[in-house]
Amino acid sequence: MNAQVHFDDEGLATQARTILAGADCGNLLVADGGPTICSETTVSVRDDGGEAVMTVPTAGTIWLTAPRPRWGSLVLKGAVDSGAGLAGVGLTLSGRLHRLGRHSVPDGAHSHCSAHHGGPELTQVALRVEEVWVSCPRLDSLPPAVSGVRQIPLLSYASAEPDLFAANSRRVTAHLNRFHSEQLRGWGAACAGKDVRDVAGASLTGLTRNGVRLWVVGRNGASGTYLEFPSPIQRFDELGELIGDTVRAARVSSNPPSAEPPSS
Repeated sequence: MNAQVHFDDEGLATQARTILAGADCGNLLVADGGPTICSETTVSVRDDGGEAVMTVPTAGTIWLTAPRPRWGSLVLKGAVDSGAGLAGVGLTLSGRLHRLGRHSVPDGAHSHCSAHHGGPELTQVALRVEEVWVSCPRLDSLPPAVSGVRQIPLLSYASAEPDLFAANSRRVTAHLNRFHSEQLRGWGAACAGKDVRDVAGASLTGLTRNGVRLWVVGRNGASGTYLEFPSPIQRFDELGELIGDTVRAARVSSNPPSAEPPSS
């Protein structure tokens, strides 16, 4: 179930802030003045009140030593099935880049970004947002005037607040799948009406306030179903409570308390 997408400046500004808040990495384009005119680097990203703070490798990034701040553009994509209508929506933030400081990468540390640079020293860089561009996909369900690239007024972007539920739903889903597999297995068995011994595993995708897609792996393979919540959830711990209640109810149902013998 997808949320309704609003295409006025305020609605797109909220989506832009949500995309940045939910991003772990993106592509940074910088006019570095080198032979290629523009360099592209995959960077780790975190949101700092609407500005992007990125981590780039110190070695080989020639624009870090430029006498004046370079102009950069950070390209991000909205998460699929985030519940905020962000699937396929692109965001480009442009502005001047400012160095914040350097730090070394501890042995065994891993970046959230899949393209971890692996160098011994990284530099944090802040992008002071001066332009915001949102690209909407060309879909049959949308009016032709909606698709394409639109610039969002900076004041609208600065005034907007991100939808933190939509921004963090992908991270929460990954956390549940990685660290709570046994609870999901029990939930999957209960929702599928199966004995937990007949379920090899379960996983979640597409978590929104209204529901989630649950995949259950049984003896005959995997099957997926969309589970709509009894009412929209506002906090992630509500999902944990729902999973726990369903599993406990299934256990009681399969193991009803034995009747006490009549008193003599």
